[in-house]
Amino acid sequence: MQLQKQDKDSGISLYSNDVSTIARRLKDELDKYVIGNEDVKTAVIVGLLTGFPTLLIGDPGTAKTYTIELLSRMIGDIKPEELFIVLAHEAMTPEDIFGNVNLKKLREEGVLEYITEGFLPSAKLVFIDEI
Repeated sequence: MQLQKQDKDSGISLYSNDVSTIARRLKDELDKYVIGNEDVKTAVIVGLLTGFPTLLIGDPGTAKTYTIELLSRMIGDIKPEELFIVLAHEAMTPEDIFGNVNLKKLREEGVLEYITEGFLPSAKLVFIDEI
């Protein structure tokens, strides 16, 4: 099953005054691709619309990550590069979250700076998987 990538203009905008309409549209779109899992769908939509972090707890293989990926494609206000998904593991380093150190700047200027494009600091939607 392939979700068609939507143009920025055709996606669902989060910048509307009618939150219930946005929530209903997001839920209807998710229902086309994710069967069941109503708690997960509701939680991610509420978290997205309120801006509060959402913790999803469930067995592996229950479409938690898939739901987040689908949702990010449905929203016209989020570009693919503004979605940050990382699989948590015990050997994680700051670079896994914040990006790589800009070695050129460190060598030449002695300044520790991270290249954050594509990582958490530049993201509008963040999903830390298997935390």
